Amino acid sequence: MSIRTRTAAIVTMTMLVLMLGLMVAARGVIDSGFTRLERRDTDKSVRLSLNWVASLAPPLAATAVSYGNWTDTYRFIVDRNAAYVAANLQDAEVASLHVDFMVYLDARGKVVYAKAVDRQSGQGRRLPAGLMAFLGGRPAALRFTGATATVSGIIGLPEGPVVVGAAPIVTSQGKGPIRGTVLIGYFLRGSDVGALAQATGLVVTWYSMATPGLPADVLAARVRLRRSGGTLVEPVNARTVVGYGRLADLQGEPAVILKVTLDRTIVAEGRTMLTDMVIGLLLFILVSIAVLVVVLDRSVLARLAHLNRQVGRIGDSEQTDVRLPARGHDEIAQLAAGMNTMLDALESSRRRLLQLATHDSLTQLHNRRWFVDELARELARHDRLGLGGALLELDLDDFKVVNDTYGHRMGDEVLVRFAEALRDETRRSSSLARLGGDEFAMLIPGADEAEALNTADRLLAMLLSRTFAIAGRDVSLSASIGIAVFPGDGRTVEELLARADTAMYRAKSTGRGRVTSFTSQPVG
Repeated sequence: MSIRTRTAAIVTMTMLVLMLGLMVAARGVIDSGFTRLERRDTDKSVRLSLNWVASLAPPLAATAVSYGNWTDTYRFIVDRNAAYVAANLQDAEVASLHVDFMVYLDARGKVVYAKAVDRQSGQGRRLPAGLMAFLGGRPAALRFTGATATVSGIIGLPEGPVVVGAAPIVTSQGKGPIRGTVLIGYFLRGSDVGALAQATGLVVTWYSMATPGLPADVLAARVRLRRSGGTLVEPVNARTVVGYGRLADLQGEPAVILKVTLDRTIVAEGRTMLTDMVIGLLLFILVSIAVLVVVLDRSVLARLAHLNRQVGRIGDSEQTDVRLPARGHDEIAQLAAGMNTMLDALESSRRRLLQLATHDSLTQLHNRRWFVDELARELARHDRLGLGGALLELDLDDFKVVNDTYGHRMGDEVLVRFAEALRDETRRSSSLARLGGDEFAMLIPGADEAEALNTADRLLAMLLSRTFAIAGRDVSLSASIGIAVFPGDGRTVEELLARADTAMYRAKSTGRGRVTSFTSQPVG
């Protein structure tokens, strides 16, 4: 067998074996990674749904307070007067509260009066037997020891899950002794499922643990959730994944299981990507094999020696901007091109390192290190020419609230959009940088305090006049600005930064969207 044939066979077999190994490894890694991502996404959706349902209860407690902390109710528990019922507990009155029932309990937990309605039709109805059984147990959670205490949460009844709120019965002045409890609530129904779907974009089903005949998967999830707590994520088939979570009742016992059903789009997209990658790699390797077989017939030694000399010269001179001649279409030409690519990468890396050393990777503004050097250069220029300048330090208002409420991803987007807005308003002769976190700085050469204040006012007016479309929301931004001018407020970098920072925190302490000069009072 000729060298050409043996070489072609060896190259072909080696590349195919490597390809097979890469395919197996890539499938395992990508499948595992996308499955973990799917589980995190499903777990997040379950927790979002649980939080949404849990948020329904506190407003009911507030309504219960409006009835419980009332002298008329305080008297009614004792005398059961019909006038109170006629004035406050008619069907229409209760239905207007968007609840299904109101129950008055005395201090021993015994039902004094109960009213049940259909909150959708406003018609009266009998109090559910499951609720009566629950109240018959006189639960400790509904017996208050403090006049200002409230209780809200979920109760799992045979008729379905119920959202409730309760408050003690005291006088309008909050005086006791406590004569009982006002309990109000409503059953979670299909309309509530629709509201949850509209609020979260999820397909959610809920089950009361007290309801007989629960589906087999819910019963299994109940057992596993009892052991593990938290949430549970289970793939159903190649197209569907479900997540389960539970809510505790007023006494801390599991009451409701929520089931969230999602399409397995994440895993499906991962497998599609894997297929595309394998096809691309296969085509690339087949083309490479064909090229190698063709060019091996030609003389290569002289050209390799020439290439070696050229590489030696580049290494000796350390000139990464020099490129090798890449003539032809064979392996040597590809090697030269590859080395040129490497040199391009080295040159690109050098430029990127310089970029990373002087710029903020998120906003692409200059970073603190560059800004400190630029400020030092400007101060040296002042020492030579006697020209002053101004330093503005800007801090986003309520940025922590954005991070805590919407997450760091949206916080990063806010920083990017804020930086873009500042860049649009910055003169070419001025310098703009992100110092860190939500703090930015602007250096205005030759500016006095009045010009710096005018610039700060212009920036605040710009922020006030516009909203920013961020993650599908229209967001209004404001900032607090501190000003230090030189040489009046300082002659060193450390002094100017410290005094601009002091002025900024002075502005922030007076409210949102304020500007303060180190030597003057807050404006805005």
